[in-house]
Order: sequence, then structure tokens, then C-alpha cells
Amino acid sequence: MIKRLKLWAILIVIASCQSQNDTIEIDEKNHPYSVRKSIKLPLKISSLIKGIDVKHSKKKVYPELNEDLPTRALKYKFNFGTSVTSLLDGLEIIEFGAFHQINNKWVQSSARPFNTAEFAEWYLCPSGLPVKGTIYSDPNNWYSCDDLDNTPSKILWYYIGVDSNNEKFVGFDTIELLRELTE
Repeated sequence: MIKRLKLWAILIVIASCQSQNDTIEIDEKNHPYSVRKSIKLPLKISSLIKGIDVKHSKKKVYPELNEDLPTRALKYKFNFGTSVTSLLDGLEIIEFGAFHQINNKWVQSSARPFNTAEFAEWYLCPSGLPVKGTIYSDPNNWYSCDDLDNTPSKILWYYIGVDSNNEKFVGFDTIELLRELTE
């Protein structure tokens, strides 16, 4: 227990010295979020405990010409689905959004974090209150950009939920953007 408290104290000191867009490396053995390997997470979610399972329909996605132009997004669009499952009873999704990895740092890529009402609408989840163990999906998730440089990059979608005690929980998944058109 004392080791765990010391680790949290160190993480808090590190976090206070970094800006919102910085990342912090998390070691799976000492972090409450059970990850399979050491991973750099956006500071915003690095200290939250896992309470949500997030899965994308693809691990890698190629772009397509965006047919929604000029009304929606940029020239190229990466299409994929995202499913969210609460691992706990009584969570309310209060925020979700995306980070794009740029120069090995996570930068918020959604114009703003999305809210409970948007989660309820896009994931067909009444009131943004997912039932434990039930899968809620947005089959039309996407990312867009104006140029392709043939350099793969990653985005991370995160979801923050709060329980009746106002404790925050998180879930996230990454997806690799393959920035080249396929024939």
C-alpha cells in the first residue's frame, strides 16, 4: 500500500510539471488502468482508473476521398466504428473525444470534448447512462485530414464516465491511420 501511495505521489509531481498536451509513460504493473504493455497516455486520462471498455472496428484504417465535402470535415476521411461498454454499474459518460499523436505527444484532435447528450445520440445510449455489460456502438466514427504524407500516425479515442460518488473512470482505444490511398 505504501509503495502504491509513493508511486501516486511521484505521478502527481510529474503531472504537475507537465502541460495538458504532454504525455506520461505508465507502467502496467503500477497503474490502476490494466494495459498490456507500457504505453504513453495523454495526461488528461493517465491517472483515471479503467471502468469502460472501448474497441474500434479496425486497428488500422486507410483514407478515402471525403464525399461529404465541403459540408463536413477535410479532404480525406478515415472511417471506422467504435464500441463502448461500461464495466461498472451506474456510470454516466460525461466526456469523450480524440487525441492525435504528433511528434510522440498526444494533442487533442476533436475541436472540443464531446458531452453526455452527444454520446447518448451517437451511441444510441439513453441519457448517456450505459448499462453495465451492454455494448453501445457508433458505426460511423471518423477522422479527417487535408493531406497524406504516407506516414502512419495514431489517434486515441477516450471516454470518461462518472459514478454516483463522482469518481471518474476511463476507457480508450487507439487506431492507426495509414496515410496513403489504396487502389
